[in-house]
Amino acid sequence: MEIEKIEQLSSIRKNIISWYQFNKNATILQINKECKEIADELIKKAKNVCTINSIEETDTIIDKKFDYILLYGLENFNYSLNEFLEFSKKYINEDGTILFTCDNRYGLQNYNINCEITENKNYLSKIEIEEILKEKNIEKYKFYYPLPNYKIPNVIFTDRHLPNNESILRDFTLYSQNEILAVDEREKYKEILSDNKELFKIFANSFLVEISNESNNIEFISFNNSRKEKYRIKTVMKNDIVSKESVDKSGLEHIKTIKRNIDILKKLDINMLDEYKENTIYSKIMPQEKSFDKILIEKYKNQEIEDANILINDFITEIKNKLSKCEKTESKTVFEKYNINIDKEISDKLNFIKYGFFDLIFQNCFYEENKFYFYDQEWMEENIPIEFIIYRTIEYLANSSKIINRNQLFEKFKITEFIEIFNKLETVLQEEIKDEEIWEIHAENRITVKNLYDTQVHYRNLISLAEQKKENEKNSNEHEINMYKQNINELTTELNIIKNSKSWKMTEILRKIRRKL
Repeated sequence: MEIEKIEQLSSIRKNIISWYQFNKNATILQINKECKEIADELIKKAKNVCTINSIEETDTIIDKKFDYILLYGLENFNYSLNEFLEFSKKYINEDGTILFTCDNRYGLQNYNINCEITENKNYLSKIEIEEILKEKNIEKYKFYYPLPNYKIPNVIFTDRHLPNNESILRDFTLYSQNEILAVDEREKYKEILSDNKELFKIFANSFLVEISNESNNIEFISFNNSRKEKYRIKTVMKNDIVSKESVDKSGLEHIKTIKRNIDILKKLDINMLDEYKENTIYSKIMPQEKSFDKILIEKYKNQEIEDANILINDFITEIKNKLSKCEKTESKTVFEKYNINIDKEISDKLNFIKYGFFDLIFQNCFYEENKFYFYDQEWMEENIPIEFIIYRTIEYLANSSKIINRNQLFEKFKITEFIEIFNKLETVLQEEIKDEEIWEIHAENRITVKNLYDTQVHYRNLISLAEQKKENEKNSNEHEINMYKQNINELTTELNIIKNSKSWKMTEILRKIRRKL
């Protein structure tokens, strides 16, 4: 992978603040003029934006105070966090907000082989930042944890919404070629999360820190960097509601498509938590313990397998009854649309429906008082088999928990014979959505990790084999020596027996005569 590929992703940089709720009439001082994408985004959000390269410029060009001061990339400057905070005191309004980003000294990305990190004094850990804030008598602040880092964030966590094994998969790693990846970042985070969620704060790759007297209720932000631009959405979770907007104008049509999906689903009498208003999708938040996938996983953990299967059957019955209200149209099936060859024998066994909302999966569903409530329905294909939706519910449930046996569930709900063709359809649908360039970079990262891991394993195996061979040779030599010793001992014993025999003694005179001759 060439470094230019990463540079082409510069539009993603704005994700670090594109969701932030700046006051509309605010004035903002941005430090780091070179990051044009950040400046452009700030201009959309504020009354006035002033950008400078460094705090040393202020004596000459700044004669006022600001509502916000944003420093982008502390590690890129030759002054410390202390100095930046002292500077900010002079130029921030009384109720103003200070924001800065920096890489974490202990972030997992630093454990890849040739990253240049620890010598930089501005690579700070969370504890170091908190100690500095304490020294400055700053008590009101908030940490945000962007992944893979603050430069190209795909997801941003907070202390109130830390990742789990499912949401950490949104860490869509993108690195340049000169970084040799020794760590599969997402797998390593999974290990950390399984020990203690709080440890994530220590090993997060980077931070966005907000210093403000006003607290906000934002808990979680995510983007879809891996998608084509026209499908990219930013999701902002607050403590009471989730909002979804297009990342830029190219995604407005997709938001309208989601609105159309919501309208159709409501007409089909499916309970929806989503509403549309002014180019934004709003979703009500229900308690996490009522998330249907978590309910099922908990039942499987507790060996309540029959109860879990009954609930899955109820779910399938619900979507079958409601989605089958509209008959299949005369247009092409989804397989014909995407040129997927399917045997007539298999096709005849499938039940095609007009409105194929194939994201009606357990993860996008809540269950309360024997009712199913759905959200996040972005995708629909006409003339798709209802069995494909069932296949996806099982597949995605199994992907989120190792205790789920997908093959048993496929067998139980009569999906097994369709798996091969459904795998092909799933691949085609994902290809339609994803951004090839970004996926290529991500895939090369993972290949690098895998190749390096495989090389390390192979190297360890070679060492192990060499040591084993050496040990075998040593054991073989010792065995051989012991055999010789045993033979010598046996021969010595036999010789002594002969020497002590009467016949030996009787012929001793003859042997002496022979030796003289």
